Amino acid sequence: MCATDSPPPVSASAEPPRTVRRRSVLGAALAGTGMAVAGSIAAATPASAAPSVSPFIQVLPFRASQPQGTMLTLLGTSGGPQAEYGRCGTSSVLTVREGKESYNYLIDAGRGSVTQYLNSGLLFNRLQAMFVTHLHADHLGDFYNYFLLEGGQPNAEGDRLPYPVGSDVPPKLQNTLYVYGPGSAGALPVVPPGKPVPEIIAPNNPVPGTKDLINRLNEGYAYSYNVFERGDGTQPITGLQQNIIENPIPADVGASSTNTAPLMQPFKLHEDNRVRVSAILVPHGSVFPCFAYRFETAEGAVVFSGDTSCAEDPKDPRKINPAANNVITLAKGADILVHEVMNWDLILTNFKIKNPGQNWQDNPLLSHLHESHTRADQVGQVATAAGVPVLALTHLIPSNPVDCPDFLWKQIIGRDFRGRIVVGNDRDQIPLPVRR
Repeated sequence: MCATDSPPPVSASAEPPRTVRRRSVLGAALAGTGMAVAGSIAAATPASAAPSVSPFIQVLPFRASQPQGTMLTLLGTSGGPQAEYGRCGTSSVLTVREGKESYNYLIDAGRGSVTQYLNSGLLFNRLQAMFVTHLHADHLGDFYNYFLLEGGQPNAEGDRLPYPVGSDVPPKLQNTLYVYGPGSAGALPVVPPGKPVPEIIAPNNPVPGTKDLINRLNEGYAYSYNVFERGDGTQPITGLQQNIIENPIPADVGASSTNTAPLMQPFKLHEDNRVRVSAILVPHGSVFPCFAYRFETAEGAVVFSGDTSCAEDPKDPRKINPAANNVITLAKGADILVHEVMNWDLILTNFKIKNPGQNWQDNPLLSHLHESHTRADQVGQVATAAGVPVLALTHLIPSNPVDCPDFLWKQIIGRDFRGRIVVGNDRDQIPLPVRR
């Protein structure tokens, strides 16, 4: 479905008309009624039988419908590397207008990103830059597939990643593709005393950065590339990989694998005729480096939190400490804050039901979640402190809308944030400028 043929926008009390464009029945079904659709199917279906028709009916385009204006597209909104029902892996695109054309900037590429990019009507040839927040699999699941699948022969519409400048193709098909991502962590996290030391994968280089990641994957797919180049004239993939930049953290910040996100000011990362991008380090457990990004355009500023925990008020853990939060520093005065979120209370309740008598602190996964992510009761405080008018939620944990429907996210977060809350569903689109 083309953008001009989009279905009527979702009506929700927290969002005025046309705030969010949704290309699936998923958003409309769940935004106002929670578990009504899935619940009715469950009630009418025997426990031993699965529903014969999915309640989540995707409306897919048949041709590209590259946005003409500046637009935020949430390609995938699930948190965690495992496949979950209802949402794809975390990934977003900011499309920025320049005259009569528009260009795409990709932020993370979790599971399904390439397909969701296509299903959102976006043109691969308009991909200007790719930004990786950190090197966890749920943000990288489809990252290399942009090169592997879209850097060779064009699809039926003649679309593929831009050809390198100087290629023997029309100039409009040529462009310079930039890739920004973390460098090496320098060292693996220290294993606490008394705990078994896990096997080290690739002991000669166990902490590769973005450049090494791409080079190793090139080697892993060498046979496929070499055969295609000899068989159908596919151009060498390395021509697309001439501008891979590992984000240069200012030396005076003092960041390291043991001091992952000291308080700091944002630093400039990228600038072209359409957008200026800055970055800042954010805390995500033992992960280093982990970045949040801010995109400044003529139509407004959009900030992506990446994965991040939230500094608490030392006197009251229910409140945040804005002065100790790099995301707030980066997001001050922005128009949209795209922020990760976790419903910790729901996760903890489920754990207690399934594991009576056990302490969650003894569970490695729950300890990681608690240490590494932002709770639903915190993210509204973050958005309020940053002064943003629109908060878009992504990297939802749990991500299945049957487990935590849209209205529940809004109910929790709305206690501390009076702006517009967009609970991200896959392929939601938010046009800029936004209404303040």
